[in-house]
Amino acid sequence: MKTYSIYPVLRVDRPNKNGSCSLYVRYTYGKVWKNISLNKTLEPNFWNKEETEPRKNCPNRKEILDLIRRKKTELETIILEISRENGEYPSPEELVNSFSNGRNKNLKNWEYYYNLFVKNQTENLNVEPSTLEVYRQSKEKLINFQKEIEISFLWKNININFYNQFVYHMRGKGLKDGTIGKHIKTLKSFLNFVSIEYNLLNPNQYRGFTTLREEPDFVILNDKDLELMKSSLSLSFVLPNNFVLINRVRVVVKIMILLCKTGMNFCDLMDLKVDDIFIDEDFGKLDYQQFKEKIEDGEIRINLFIKKVRKKIKRVDKKQIPIIPITHELGDLLKYSFIE
Repeated sequence: MKTYSIYPVLRVDRPNKNGSCSLYVRYTYGKVWKNISLNKTLEPNFWNKEETEPRKNCPNRKEILDLIRRKKTELETIILEISRENGEYPSPEELVNSFSNGRNKNLKNWEYYYNLFVKNQTENLNVEPSTLEVYRQSKEKLINFQKEIEISFLWKNININFYNQFVYHMRGKGLKDGTIGKHIKTLKSFLNFVSIEYNLLNPNQYRGFTTLREEPDFVILNDKDLELMKSSLSLSFVLPNNFVLINRVRVVVKIMILLCKTGMNFCDLMDLKVDDIFIDEDFGKLDYQQFKEKIEDGEIRINLFIKKVRKKIKRVDKKQIPIIPITHELGDLLKYSFIE
């Protein structure tokens, strides 16, 4: 299918009695073109012919750019609707007739399709509230990008240049790559949706959109660091306690040691209960007295383990935390924690 173009033109060849010229949007397809009036006039010295836009010193420049952008979006929507019906883009005359006959009254812009995308994700994928919030923020970022960069969201113009400008815009707002990556991921999902469901663009147009990731800045504890932390709680068998900590810091240190020793995340550790600790031993039919004697004689060693279900964070399905054996060291920490 041959391509088309939509761009603004100023008819400097037909100035009015005040010297101003009419502003149009020109649709070209198959070496034929038609002008569609914007019902706006402008003095020629305020028009940049090479850039096909008002000059920086033009009065109401932002208003004129917004008018051009909206008209181009309206026209492209009609063009794509006709192409889906007929299998090819409309001729310039057909487009003008469709526009004149009111086909532009119920236009479906990208925001309309974005809302359909969010509705589809919500109904079919059971997305969580946090994901819906990312969708809302991504839409907001796209709207602000369109306004501030003063560009038209045309499906045919979705390309690597659009991607680069969008990323540059978000970085200019102080967003980190990890956050930008979330919005790019949303954008790609949205474009994939309209490509598959409505054939508004070709997947090759956004294939190069990279989901940015932020490299985590890890600080790693070594054995000496961990031993120092334990000594601050008088739990080290190696180092003396040379620290005097306020209560809040003692609690933080205790939590950090437990996280290191158990491999749990913070939420699961804070939810740990005595009921999550179990004895892995089959004592058969021993009565209490026999059990007590065998414990004292060392014939039976009680092995304690932590076993619990991980709290739901991002995934829908729950995960079992691997069984954690309670060593003497971990036992002291847990006893210390439960007592406090």
